[in-house]
Amino acid sequence: MFTPKIGIAVVTYNRRGLAMRAVDIIQARTTREHILLVADDGSRDGTATAMRERGIKVATGPNRGVAWNKNRALFYLFNFAGCDVTILLEDDCFPTVDGWQEDWVAAAMRWGHVNLAGSWFRESFMSGSGTLDDPVRCARLSGQCTAFNRNAINFTGYIDTRYKGYGYAHAEHSERLVRAGYGGKMEILKAEPTPIFFMISGNIHVEAAETFSDPGDVDRNAGLYRDIRHESMHRWAWRSDDEMRAFRQEMLSV
Repeated sequence: MFTPKIGIAVVTYNRRGLAMRAVDIIQARTTREHILLVADDGSRDGTATAMRERGIKVATGPNRGVAWNKNRALFYLFNFAGCDVTILLEDDCFPTVDGWQEDWVAAAMRWGHVNLAGSWFRESFMSGSGTLDDPVRCARLSGQCTAFNRNAINFTGYIDTRYKGYGYAHAEHSERLVRAGYGGKMEILKAEPTPIFFMISGNIHVEAAETFSDPGDVDRNAGLYRDIRHESMHRWAWRSDDEMRAFRQEMLSV
């Protein structure tokens, strides 16, 4: 019987306390062998040093934004660590039960890609109870916890690094995944082809925390989303040779 190799990553920026708590809880509640990585987006609060002192792998570099930072985690865990499934958690969320990873791994293996059914946009849920056999179906999504399998990332690639700061990058990546047949279905809503995302509740708690979002970033990313959402399906984790060399050095430094 095939047993997938699991990678779990916490993505963080300047929130060492939250990241340390997330790591503690993940280590306590994950009941299967896994590789744990912290993707630190150039924090100035000692996050990377604190994690390494505890023996946690860290992928880091200059502050480049959440899209680049999530790509650090995805690329390392799939391509350097050889994982079959990767679960990404933002630092303000954590699992609430032992063995929490099982639903996420099973959903990633079944659909290729799955998102968290967050209670804060419950009014948008179209159907489903949020379980593996009855996922929530929704045209909205949020990026606090997401799981992917290797095939999904091989076909659609990574989060587009033209997105800077917060807003739209995760949504556009998930749309590409659904267009490729991973983690949802395309349906016609209001005469437009629309991605309907599969989501699970997944025993994840999300805590309200200080964010570093900027309205200017959100507005700029909204325009970018409209401009590029129908470009080619696959995107690399870099946009130029110089970015590729910088990204490669970060991976080698883990």
